[in-house]
Amino acid sequence: MVGKIFLIAAILVGAASGRMASSPPIAAGARGCPGQEAGLETAGSTSPAARGRGLAAVHRDALVMLGPSGDRRMFRHPGRPGLMRHAASHPGMGTAYVNDVAGPDVLVVMRPTGVKTIEGRGELTHPAWTPSGQLAWAVNLSAVEVWSPATGARRLVPPPRGAAGIFSPVFITPSKLVAIVQEPVGQTHDDGLNDLWRYDLDSSTWSRLTRFRADLDRWSVLRTPVVAPDGSVFFVRVSGRASTTELPSFELWVLREGRAWKLRDLPGEMYLAGILGGRVVWNVPDESTGEWRLVLEGARGAESLGCGAVSVDPVTEPDPDLLQARGKLEGPVDGEPSEGPDLRETAQGLALLIGDFSSDSAARALGEDLRIPGARVVGHGDAPAAVQPGAWAVVVPIPSRTSPEQALAEFRVRRPELAGGTWIVPFDHAEVSR
Repeated sequence: MVGKIFLIAAILVGAASGRMASSPPIAAGARGCPGQEAGLETAGSTSPAARGRGLAAVHRDALVMLGPSGDRRMFRHPGRPGLMRHAASHPGMGTAYVNDVAGPDVLVVMRPTGVKTIEGRGELTHPAWTPSGQLAWAVNLSAVEVWSPATGARRLVPPPRGAAGIFSPVFITPSKLVAIVQEPVGQTHDDGLNDLWRYDLDSSTWSRLTRFRADLDRWSVLRTPVVAPDGSVFFVRVSGRASTTELPSFELWVLREGRAWKLRDLPGEMYLAGILGGRVVWNVPDESTGEWRLVLEGARGAESLGCGAVSVDPVTEPDPDLLQARGKLEGPVDGEPSEGPDLRETAQGLALLIGDFSSDSAARALGEDLRIPGARVVGHGDAPAAVQPGAWAVVVPIPSRTSPEQALAEFRVRRPELAGGTWIVPFDHAEVSR
């Protein structure tokens, strides 16, 4: 694989496994994510984007700002082309999001004083504003960086000693942040155990907040922490077993006054996006397109706010670093290939992943039904960055001269029943073949 870290926020990606039956009702009822809506705006100094008014998300190549009443405005990305992901806003301070480009990523910051781009030190994820107006983000999932707009100073915060990774920082006070810390399990490097830790910027000390457990079979990961107005931290816990065919469980937890407890089980795959007008907003996968949909939770049920992603990663667009590693794309190949893909050309590139499946036999049955040369069945051990523990998937390498987006679109047209469970993923076919 390319020498960079991938955070797969979507633990489950398969419609064929039956996940859709347990998805929130809004995900099943909403049909499609349209193309770029009309009225794409430029973010001026008084715009919601520059003022940080509302919930910020990204959809393809646009910044989405959602108001308390659910009104939706979309703004042009002002920088060089890239893969937009992970957005954060704060009233009166502005909006920030990651522009994932080939090489070190860029943080785009929109403020009333104008647009500023911050050159990153590597792969950037999960920007977060402090109550005092500073901005933080994760670097290579191995440290947190804090930037002061007032002075321009940048401070690098290392993870707790012995940690395997760190991501998703959020601030509970101007000088205290909470982050998800990845902890080692045995001799593996998989993301199998996460806990919440608190860091004090004044004393430069870490404190553990939760003590979840995991082993080589049982895994427990945390995602999408969100700070409520009272300082409570809500987060999603996903857990499962590698040795079973059962789907992982999704749970909503809260950390309040130093104690964490489960609030409720969740009906399926969903991640916290933020709080809007006092109500929780979720990111759920749209079964008809595979893109992320924003859903507002309320007493009268769930309300769709359209497509967009806050702290979850794009799943229909390839990472620019992978495209750079594969070399310059020459565009789609006309006509259907008569032979299988040259695996030497797909060895360190991208693939279509179709899954997840709860059993190896189910994945193999689909693989045989597809009749696509070069397709193979893989499990978590073969492709840990693409397949969740205890699951299997079918991967189809994308030839180097084929546009990944075109390959995905063509497959979804040929097999519409699998459209919601098919994605572009980074995949090293040569590594699995050895």
